[in-house]
Amino acid sequence: MEDAGNSFAASDKAMLEHFVDQLIDEKGINKTDRLRAELMEKVSDTVMTEILMNLPDYLLDKINAAYDENTASEELIEGIVRESGIDTETITKNALINFRESFLA
Repeated sequence: MEDAGNSFAASDKAMLEHFVDQLIDEKGINKTDRLRAELMEKVSDTVMTEILMNLPDYLLDKINAAYDENTASEELIEGIVRESGIDTETITKNALINFRESFLA
Protein backbone atom coordinates (compact mmCIF):
# COMPACT_ATOMS: atom_id res chain seq x y z
CA MET A 1 0.00 0.00 0.00
CA GLU A 2 1.26 3.47 -0.85
CA ASP A 3 1.67 6.13 1.79
CA ALA A 4 -0.80 8.67 0.48
CA GLY A 5 0.23 11.14 3.16
CA ASN A 6 3.56 11.72 1.46
CA SER A 7 2.39 11.88 -2.13
CA PHE A 8 2.30 14.99 -4.23
CA ALA A 9 2.08 15.67 -7.92
CA ALA A 10 5.41 16.37 -9.62
CA SER A 11 4.73 20.11 -9.75
CA ASP A 12 3.81 20.13 -6.04
CA LYS A 13 6.99 18.23 -5.21
CA ALA A 14 9.11 20.70 -7.17
CA MET A 15 7.41 23.59 -5.39
CA LEU A 16 8.06 21.99 -1.99
CA GLU A 17 11.70 21.31 -2.88
CA HIS A 18 12.12 24.97 -3.78
CA PHE A 19 10.41 25.98 -0.52
CA VAL A 20 12.71 23.71 1.51
CA ASP A 21 15.82 25.04 -0.25
CA GLN A 22 14.72 28.61 0.51
CA LEU A 23 14.15 27.74 4.18
CA ILE A 24 17.61 26.26 4.50
CA ASP A 25 19.17 29.29 2.79
CA GLU A 26 17.22 31.72 5.02
CA LYS A 27 18.23 29.80 8.13
CA GLY A 28 21.85 29.98 6.98
CA ILE A 29 22.62 26.34 7.72
CA ASN A 30 24.56 23.77 5.74
CA LYS A 31 22.39 22.23 3.02
CA THR A 32 22.74 18.44 3.03
CA ASP A 33 20.74 15.75 1.25
CA ARG A 34 19.69 14.36 4.62
CA LEU A 35 18.46 17.74 5.88
CA ARG A 36 16.57 18.36 2.62
CA ALA A 37 14.93 14.91 2.82
CA GLU A 38 13.95 15.39 6.48
CA LEU A 39 12.48 18.83 5.81
CA MET A 40 10.65 17.59 2.72
CA GLU A 41 9.03 14.88 4.81
CA LYS A 42 8.11 17.31 7.60
CA VAL A 43 6.69 19.88 5.18
CA SER A 44 4.72 17.22 3.28
CA ASP A 45 3.35 15.80 6.53
CA THR A 46 2.42 19.27 7.76
CA VAL A 47 0.52 20.11 4.58
CA MET A 48 -1.28 16.76 4.46
CA THR A 49 -2.21 17.01 8.15
CA GLU A 50 -3.74 20.44 7.61
CA ILE A 51 -5.69 19.22 4.59
CA LEU A 52 -7.00 16.20 6.50
CA MET A 53 -7.95 18.37 9.48
CA ASN A 54 -10.14 20.45 7.18
CA LEU A 55 -12.07 17.49 5.78
CA PRO A 56 -15.59 16.81 7.04
CA ASP A 57 -15.83 13.90 9.46
CA TYR A 58 -17.70 11.67 7.01
CA LEU A 59 -14.84 11.92 4.53
CA LEU A 60 -12.25 11.23 7.21
CA ASP A 61 -14.31 8.17 8.07
CA LYS A 62 -14.07 7.11 4.40
CA ILE A 63 -10.29 7.43 4.50
CA ASN A 64 -10.02 5.56 7.80
CA ALA A 65 -12.24 2.78 6.48
CA ALA A 66 -10.04 2.46 3.38
CA TYR A 67 -6.95 2.11 5.56
CA ASP A 68 -8.74 -0.42 7.78
CA GLU A 69 -9.67 -2.43 4.69
CA ASN A 70 -6.18 -2.03 3.23
CA THR A 71 -7.65 -0.35 0.14
CA ALA A 72 -6.29 3.18 0.62
CA SER A 73 -4.38 4.64 -2.30
CA GLU A 74 -3.09 7.97 -3.47
CA GLU A 75 -5.93 8.17 -6.00
CA LEU A 76 -8.55 7.47 -3.33
CA ILE A 77 -7.21 10.17 -1.02
CA GLU A 78 -6.96 12.70 -3.85
CA GLY A 79 -10.52 11.88 -4.92
CA ILE A 80 -11.84 12.34 -1.39
CA VAL A 81 -10.05 15.66 -1.04
CA ARG A 82 -11.52 16.82 -4.38
CA GLU A 83 -14.97 15.60 -3.30
CA SER A 84 -14.73 17.70 -0.15
CA GLY A 85 -14.42 20.94 -2.09
CA ILE A 86 -12.03 22.39 0.48
CA ASP A 87 -9.63 25.10 -0.66
CA THR A 88 -6.43 23.08 -0.64
CA GLU A 89 -4.42 25.94 -2.15
CA THR A 90 -5.19 28.28 0.75
CA ILE A 91 -4.74 25.50 3.30
CA THR A 92 -1.36 24.65 1.79
CA LYS A 93 -0.23 28.29 1.71
CA ASN A 94 -1.18 28.76 5.37
CA ALA A 95 0.54 25.52 6.38
CA LEU A 96 3.73 26.58 4.60
CA ILE A 97 3.65 30.05 6.18
CA ASN A 98 3.24 28.54 9.66
CA PHE A 99 5.97 25.95 9.01
CA ARG A 100 8.34 28.66 7.79
CA GLU A 101 7.72 30.86 10.84
CA SER A 102 8.29 27.94 13.18
CA PHE A 103 11.44 26.74 11.38
CA LEU A 104 13.06 30.17 11.24
CA ALA A 105 12.21 31.09 14.85
